[in-house]
Amino acid sequence: KEISKYVSRELVLCLGDFALLPEYQITKGQIIIETKIESERVLVNINYPLTIIKDDSKSKLEDFSSEVPVRLGIVYDAVGEFIEKNLETPGGFCVSCLLEITAEKDLYVNVFDSDDRTKIFIITDYNSIINKKEFVYVFANEY
Repeated sequence: KEISKYVSRELVLCLGDFALLPEYQITKGQIIIETKIESERVLVNINYPLTIIKDDSKSKLEDFSSEVPVRLGIVYDAVGEFIEKNLETPGGFCVSCLLEITAEKDLYVNVFDSDDRTKIFIITDYNSIINKKEFVYVFANEY
């Protein structure tokens, strides 16, 4: 849901109420966004009914989609597995579990102390390159 909310918010900001297209009369419907996270890609489907009129021409657009080739599903599952292992570990932080899980998924991890109880985890996936940069997933956990 968070990705869908983000896309909706950014779409509205990006389109700017179509101010850059004053020669068109554009009627907008409600934006409905569905996001599906798969192992190696994220699919975003947008239903945004638009009626576009210019002079005597009228067009209707409604469905838009995008596919992002990122291993978010793999990263998310690895983080979930690590969190579960931590719940089973007395004291909470299982370093060997973290290293095993990330190595198995071909991920790299850095851990930093934020304060006495909080650790920041930075998971890097060099197999997912977006805009010439590797995918980075950051989360924090209290111990």
